[in-house]
Parts: sequence; C-alpha cells; structure tokens
Amino acid sequence: MKRISSIALIAVTGIVMPLLSVAPANAAAENTNTRSVEVTIYEDGTIVPADEPQPLGDSETELSNGLLEIQATNCTYVRISYNKYSGSPVDVKFGFYNSGNNPERGWINNVGAGQTVSEVWNQINTSGSVTGYMTARGQQQFNLPPVSCA
Repeated sequence: MKRISSIALIAVTGIVMPLLSVAPANAAAENTNTRSVEVTIYEDGTIVPADEPQPLGDSETELSNGLLEIQATNCTYVRISYNKYSGSPVDVKFGFYNSGNNPERGWINNVGAGQTVSEVWNQINTSGSVTGYMTARGQQQFNLPPVSCA
C-alpha cells in the first residue's frame, strides 16, 4: 500500500453565518469549534488518521485472479487482504509466520470476483519479519514476500 498524500483536515461545527440581507450588522459567528486532524491517504483509497498505526512494511503478490497483500506495523499489527478480480468463488483463510509462531484465522467462504476480504491481527507481539499467506480451499497456499514489522 503506497502512501500518496498526507493532509490535515479541518472540521468546523456549529457555525452560524450571518446573511448580509437578513442579519444585523453586528452579528457574529456563534459556537465555533474547529478541529484539525492529520490523515494519510493511500493509493487504494484508505484514509488513516496520522495518530493510528501506519503500515511500515508491506508486500503484495499478483495472483492469476487477484491481488494478495500484507501490511505490518510496529510489530503489533498485521493485515492480510485479498482483492479477487475474476474467476469462480473460492473459500480462503489467512495466516502468517513469525519467529516460530503461526497465527491463522478461519475460513472466509464464497469470495467472488469484485470482492476484497481481509483479516487483521491487532495488539500482537511479533518481531523481525512477517511472512503472510492465503490458503484457498482445494488449491494451495499462496505465500507473500516477508515484510519487516519494525
């Protein structure tokens, strides 16, 4: 997932704007609250507030029917996703390898063309590199290149 922009968003709530033809000359804005939030926008359309974990390591593998991707952040967050472009529906499950550990999630059934599915491991303790994978029922395991989680 490539970062394409970092911006600050400003939200203004509760502003009462005077209308020149209606409001008295001394009318002022009331209840003005502003809040600035810095976000990162990725090329896949994901918008992440800057104070949340940002993907530090990521890799992807182009499969014949879709794109398999992993992101790892601060050795405490791993996300594996599959964007299925075409082909018959398939059942998939995700997991990753790290320092002898092999956390794996259950099956996601009937993933069809045009769907994106993912699993997230949050508040975990990994180190070094993480190698993600997807198993397709009745097929094989598709491994991703390792990514650094630190």
